[in-house]
Amino acid sequence: MWPRPADRRLMLTSGGKWYLALTLFVGVAAVSSGNNVIYLMESFLLGVLVLSGLLSEFTLRGISLEWHRGQARAGEAMPDVFLVKSSAPAFGVEVGVVREGALEAGGWFAALKRGGRQACHGGLRSDRRGVWRWERLYVATSFPLGMGKKVRFLGGAGSRVVWPRALSPRELAGSSQLPGAAEFLEGEVRELEWGDDFRLVHGPLSARGGSWVGRVRGRDGVPGVVEVRRQENAEEWEKEVARAAGAFYRWEARRLVVLERAGRRSIDGRRQALDWLSTEEV
Repeated sequence: MWPRPADRRLMLTSGGKWYLALTLFVGVAAVSSGNNVIYLMESFLLGVLVLSGLLSEFTLRGISLEWHRGQARAGEAMPDVFLVKSSAPAFGVEVGVVREGALEAGGWFAALKRGGRQACHGGLRSDRRGVWRWERLYVATSFPLGMGKKVRFLGGAGSRVVWPRALSPRELAGSSQLPGAAEFLEGEVRELEWGDDFRLVHGPLSARGGSWVGRVRGRDGVPGVVEVRRQENAEEWEKEVARAAGAFYRWEARRLVVLERAGRRSIDGRRQALDWLSTEEV
């Protein structure tokens, strides 16, 4: 059975538009003049169009697509892998997702062998944290002549959570917050006790806090608690989220404590905490 029209889309390239215009012009000339040679030229041009459409359709029909998704972070390429298998040799195959009606390319294969499986790392990214949604997956090709891109839609709608970005080292170095704010951790930075290794002392933090404080080594196994303070300003809240997320990325923190006007609440678990930070707005 032939596919439903909703499963396919054809988009002409600039070269394809010129070719179609030439075909129409030759067709009009053939009808006007009645010249058999021009009729033969028109037949050849139409035959090439039909052949191109059939070859691109057979190419897309034999392709299956798997999308293996990793955990995405804002501002970074998503650590995804697209795995493609083709029942026939194929060339110039593009894969990706449909978001808000537009195609977002996630990978490209120059050539696919018959019966073989090939993988490519995805090129998708999101500049914002939160829920990232898509409508469908797609495979597309401009094979064989590049006159148009034929698209085949696969799968259904879905979503994923994009974790927040982390503050850069320069942003962290320029921070002027005191201990207890989101950039410091209980379990990452703490007041040193008698008998602690003096090499753990962090000079700048000790000078600002008025007591000896130091960073706890990751191998100590102390479960960290990240504190994040609720902000009313959207820009300040984004910075607070980025600080807290960076702490989870750098250290073995396992609990998030949210400081609000109404009190404080805890979120246990690294993934649960980062998911909360990803979706919470002002």
